[in-house]
Amino acid sequence: MKSRLILALCILLPSLAYADVSFSHTLPGEYQPSHIPTVISDDDADTLYGYRIDAQTGSISFDIYDDNFNVVKSFSAQLPEYSTDSYSGYVQPNVWLYLPNGAMFGGAMLFKSYFGSSGKYEYILPQTCSETITDQYGTVFNTPVNGFSVKTEDGAEVMSVRFPSGYYAASSMMLQIQIYNRGNRLKALVQARDKQGEQYTLVYDFGSADAGARTVACSPKLVNICPTLVSEGEAVKVAMGEEVDGPKEISVVSVDGRVVYSVSTSDNTVSIPAALLPRGMNIVSVTYSGGSQETSRIMVR
Repeated sequence: MKSRLILALCILLPSLAYADVSFSHTLPGEYQPSHIPTVISDDDADTLYGYRIDAQTGSISFDIYDDNFNVVKSFSAQLPEYSTDSYSGYVQPNVWLYLPNGAMFGGAMLFKSYFGSSGKYEYILPQTCSETITDQYGTVFNTPVNGFSVKTEDGAEVMSVRFPSGYYAASSMMLQIQIYNRGNRLKALVQARDKQGEQYTLVYDFGSADAGARTVACSPKLVNICPTLVSEGEAVKVAMGEEVDGPKEISVVSVDGRVVYSVSTSDNTVSIPAALLPRGMNIVSVTYSGGSQETSRIMVR
């Protein structure tokens, strides 16, 4: 009886008319419609954009939108290839930008006259190099990421930055850069590793772009926090290079947000007994001159 009633209702209900819907462009998947990224520029204009990465060809395409999401300009670039002994693909840029007002954006960031003074759109691309490793198992050819470049919409190079000798991006598949906007000066932190696999952060200071292209200086802040998996009877060692001078604040925060360890020191090597830390995940933070901060997750078992 119930099924007959439902069938009757379906027959009596008017059919719905659907409007024609057409697909136009792909917007960045990590943003909700109300959070479409805007081009980062020195003026107050909000220019919307989207980007697409073709995993098969390694092409990255940018679309500039007007306020009605109509495409007013498009351009593309080629991502560099990476290869290891077991896989290959294209290196993707993952740029996180932190603005003075607390806003944060991530992905393949698009800028305008931020690194240069051409008035054109700018983006960051990873750079790779060739590396041959020979050991008892044979010879392996790798193409690790050892730098990045800033290019304009027409492919012109604004600047090219290579990491110090012996340093590579922490991931072979992705270049991760955190950029902090401090007025007209930029500070970029690049997650890197050395040939032994130890993790470091490379700090780049970008000068003013008023007189043309920004100047750039690299000072590797050699902060190494290890091991990341530690037993109760062991210690976590925080080692800092000579470049990290002046007072340092080292703290450990538990997974529930409690500060479980804190020390101020001028030493460049500090040992934290794991017995003082709660079991499970903890976050070790090192803050030093200039407001720079390095963090690392550790697990106490």
